[in-house]
Amino acid sequence: MLRRLFLLLALAGCRTVAAAGGAEVKWGHLSDESLTPAAPQFLINKKPGEAFKVCLARYMAEAFPGIEAELDAAVNVWASYLGRAIPVEVTLAELPRAQAGQSESEVGASYQQLCGPGFDMVVGMVGLPGETLGVTGASFRFFPRDDGTKDVVSFQRFLFVRDFDLGKGAGGGPLRWRSLAQRTGQPTDKATLLALMRARTRTEFAPRGDSLLLPVLTHEVGHIWGLCDQYEGANNCDAAHSTSHLVLGSQMGAKGLREMYYLTDDDIEGIRALAARPGFASAWPATPALTAAPQAVARKPVELFRVDGVSREGSRLLIEYGVVTSAPARLKFLLREHGETEWQPLEPGQNAAAGFDQATSRLSVGLGEAAPTAKMDVRLDLSVEPFDTSQSLEATEP
Repeated sequence: MLRRLFLLLALAGCRTVAAAGGAEVKWGHLSDESLTPAAPQFLINKKPGEAFKVCLARYMAEAFPGIEAELDAAVNVWASYLGRAIPVEVTLAELPRAQAGQSESEVGASYQQLCGPGFDMVVGMVGLPGETLGVTGASFRFFPRDDGTKDVVSFQRFLFVRDFDLGKGAGGGPLRWRSLAQRTGQPTDKATLLALMRARTRTEFAPRGDSLLLPVLTHEVGHIWGLCDQYEGANNCDAAHSTSHLVLGSQMGAKGLREMYYLTDDDIEGIRALAARPGFASAWPATPALTAAPQAVARKPVELFRVDGVSREGSRLLIEYGVVTSAPARLKFLLREHGETEWQPLEPGQNAAAGFDQATSRLSVGLGEAAPTAKMDVRLDLSVEPFDTSQSLEATEP
C-alpha cells in the first residue's frame, strides 16, 4: 500500500505582555493537531530513562555561563511535578550566529544540518519580530493515518531567543540577556537550580536593559512539553483544553519584567492535566508527585520598589518607577527644587487595596511655576499594610 509522506512546520512563540486587570487563571494545551500520545517531538511523550538531546551553539555557552544547567532545570522543573526526571544531554557545536533577515526556520534547518542527526533540539539566537523574546518550532515528516492522526517518522526542533544585536524589538525592553550565574556572580549546577525553582521563593524584576534567560527558557520548554501561551488572543491554544483569557503571573503568560524562578499553580495544573490525558502517561508509573500540593509560593511584602529615571519633557517632569507589593499599600510622590529643604507632595497619592503590580510605570508632572532650568528632586514614599513601616526613594533630575 502506497502512503504519501508529508512535511509540517509548527511554531510557538513567546512575548512580553502588559498587565491588564484581573482574569480567570486557566492552563492550556497546544492546539497543534500533532500533540498526540505518539508524537515524539513533545517532551510529554519521553519514556522513562530516555534522554532529551540538545545541540547548543557554543557561542551561547561562552556568552552565558551556566546555560547548560538552566536548560536542564527548565526541562525538569516541569517533569518534577509529574514525578518524572528527564536526562538532558547537551552537546556544544560550532554554529554560526544568525544574520539579519534570516528566519528562525532557516537558521533552525542550518543548525540541524550542522549538528547532525540524533538531537531532539538545537538552541541558539536569531533576529525575532516585534516584542518576541523567544520561539520554539518543529518540522516533522509524517504519514497520515486513516483515522486522521499522524504517524511521525522524523522531526527537527529548535529553541531560539532574540539576538539583540539584530534589533532590540518594539516598545523598548531588554537590550541584553544574562544567565543566572552572571546576574548573581555565583556558579549554578542543575541540582541546585532545580531545588531553587521548586522552592518557589524567588521573584525578581529585570533591571533596565537586562533580562534573565531562565524564565524565557522555562516558558519555551513549556511549549516543548505541550503547553500553549496563556495571554490574551493566544492563537496556539486548543479550545477544548484551555481558555483565551490572560493568565496573570504564570510562566506561560510571559508577563512583562517579572522574572519568576518557579512554576505557578496554573502552570502545574496545566502540565498535570496534559499528563492525565489518555495515553500521555502510559509509560510512566503513577506517583504521589502527580497530586502532591506544590510548595506554597512565598512572596515578600515589597517585591519591587525603585526609580528607573527622572527626565524633563518641556514643562513637565517624567518619573519612571516600579512598585510591586503583595499586600495593600499606599504610594506618595513628592517634589522639590534641588537644594531646597521642603518637599511638596503631589496629590492625590495612589492607594492599592490589592497591592501594586506596576513593574514599569510613568508619572508625568506639570512643573507650573518652577524655573525652566531648575533641577528637581523626586521622592517616592511607600507604606505597606499594616502601614506602620514605610520606605522612601529619592532621585534627582540629571
